[in-house]
Order: sequence, then C-alpha cells, then structure tokens
Amino acid sequence: MTERPLPEDMPANFMPAEVRLWQLVIAQFRLGPRTEHGPAHWRTVRRNGLYLAQVHAADEEIIRLFALFHDSCREDEGWDPQHGPRGAKLALAFRQAGHFHLDDTRMALLVTACEIHNGGPPQSEPTLAVCLDADRLDLGRVGITPDPARLSTSTAQDIATRQAWHELGH
Repeated sequence: MTERPLPEDMPANFMPAEVRLWQLVIAQFRLGPRTEHGPAHWRTVRRNGLYLAQVHAADEEIIRLFALFHDSCREDEGWDPQHGPRGAKLALAFRQAGHFHLDDTRMALLVTACEIHNGGPPQSEPTLAVCLDADRLDLGRVGITPDPARLSTSTAQDIATRQAWHELGH
C-alpha cells in the first residue's frame, strides 16, 4: 500500500493519530483524492458532524471515524450500493489492527452508520442521526439539495429548510 500525503488543506484541528489514520485510508482509496466522494468530502462530513454534535449529544470520535470510513471503499462515483458495508468492514479491520480503539458498543454504532448512510431512513439515536445528517448536508457538492424530511436532527432540518449552508462553514 503506497502512502499518499494528506491534502494540503488538511484542517489544523486534526490530532496526530487522526492524521496517520487518514493517510492509511487515503492510501487504499481507489477513486483518488480529488473525486466527489474522496477526502475533501470526508473532511466536510467531519466538519458538519462536529458542528451538529455540539447540539445533539453525539459521540465525536465516532463522527470523526464515520467521516473517514463511510465512503472510503467506493469503487465507483455513481451506483455503488455496497460501498457503505465495505467501509464498515475496513473500519473493523483497522480497529482489529490497532489503528484506533472503540469498545464494542461504540464500534457497532460506527459500523451501522457506515452500512446505512446511503439511503437509510432518518435515525433517532443521536450519533447515528448526526453521522447521516453530516453526510447528507454535503449533497450540494453533487447538485442535490438535501431534503429536510430525509434528515434526522432538528438542526440539520432547519439548516436545509432555510438553505443556510453558511452556518456549516461552507
């Protein structure tokens, strides 16, 4: 596995262990760093999720990991319905290899979030809700306006209803 450098615009608020994990995941990403579902999108999902977590009592570590793994195993920019489950399997493998540590309960949340993020219904569990909303709030990058009815959190629904993307830092 050839290690790819981090994009130049990697946020300064990444912890050293997180930077290394991103390097490892980027190195195995098939679609390349400048694709619609690549590292720039993952960073946006991370930012959106951490913003939503301030209000919705979600697990920030799971959000950071979800942002990284949810689209990391895409094989196609278009139709790829199994990319979420593949991303979940990659997260499990990286945990098993000791690249990050989550207990079994928290790991199950991460796996579920990755598996259902593409088309899953709105969620009531706060961490799952924030993970899915963090991703869906970035649909504008592919020309889709997020539907408030498909969002889980009141904050994301409000942002989408008002089209107040600037509140997320876009």
